[in-house]
Amino acid sequence: MQTAQKEQAEVWLREGVDLAGGGVAGWFRAVLEAELMNAATGDTGRLREELAHARETRPTKAAVMTIVTTLGQPEASEAKSAVSGLLLGTQAWLLQAADFDWSPAEFQALAEVLVRFEAFDLLQQYARAGRYRESTNPIWRFHEIVARTEGQADRLSLAETDDLQAMAQAAASRQDFHTANRIQRFVFGNGGGPPGRRHGSAGAQPGGFDFDDSDTDELLESVMDEMAGRSGDKLRRLVADFGREGAVAHIVKELRSDPLGRRMPEPVLWDVCEAMVSTAMEGGRQAARRIPF
Repeated sequence: MQTAQKEQAEVWLREGVDLAGGGVAGWFRAVLEAELMNAATGDTGRLREELAHARETRPTKAAVMTIVTTLGQPEASEAKSAVSGLLLGTQAWLLQAADFDWSPAEFQALAEVLVRFEAFDLLQQYARAGRYRESTNPIWRFHEIVARTEGQADRLSLAETDDLQAMAQAAASRQDFHTANRIQRFVFGNGGGPPGRRHGSAGAQPGGFDFDDSDTDELLESVMDEMAGRSGDKLRRLVADFGREGAVAHIVKELRSDPLGRRMPEPVLWDVCEAMVSTAMEGGRQAARRIPF
C-alpha cells in the first residue's frame, strides 16, 4: 500500500483479511498490524473505514474468538494503547455477542483478553448477561466482581469478599480446583488475603503466585505418584491414627517438600490433599483418576 503497486496491494490486502478470518475479525487484524508497523496515518485510516463498514454485520462466536486469538499474540501486548482504542471502537459490535451461550473455556479466554487490555465495561456486560442465562453459576459473579474492581482486589467490598470466599470454598468442595485456584490468584495477585479457613498459614504468599492451571494438572500427577507409593490400607491407617484432618495435614506436609507443592496456593494444596484422602477411602487410584481437573 505504501509503494506504487496499489492494485496488487489491494489484492494482497483483501486476501490477507480473508485469511485472518474475514469481516470484522479480518479487518480488526489488519488495523492492528498496521498499528504495529507504524503505517502511514492515511493507510491506517482507510483500514479503519473498512473495519467500521464490517461492523454493520452481526457478530458470530467464531469472529469474536478470532479477535481473542489475535489479541493473544505477544505483539498485541506491546501496543496496549492501540488495542484499547480498537476494542473501544468495536465495543458496540462485541456487546451484541454478550448473550451468546459461551462455554467456560471460550469465556475464560475472552475474559482474560478483556482484563489484559482493561476493557472492564465489556467484561461487566458479558458477566451480567451470563448471570441472566445461568443465575446459579457463580463464575459469572466472579467476573462481574473482577470487572467492577477493575482487577484490583484492594477495591473489594466486604460483600464481594464474602462472595469470593463462598465461591472458592464451593469450588474446592466439588473438586473444581481450576476455579478455586483462579479465585485465589485474583485475590493473592492483588495483595489480598486468601479466602478460606486456612488463611494466613505459612504457605500463603501475598503479592501473587507463579502458578497456573497446567501446574494443577502436574500436581495431580504428583498426587497419583504419592498414592501409588501408598496402599489404600496405609492411607486408611493414617486416617485411623490421626483422623481425616490429621491425615490430610500429614500428606500436605510431605507435598510441601516438593518444589511444585511449595508453589501451590495453600488453600488449593489442602483441597487437593483432601481429595486424595477422600478418593483413597473410596477406592484408591481408579477413583482418583475421576477428579475433574
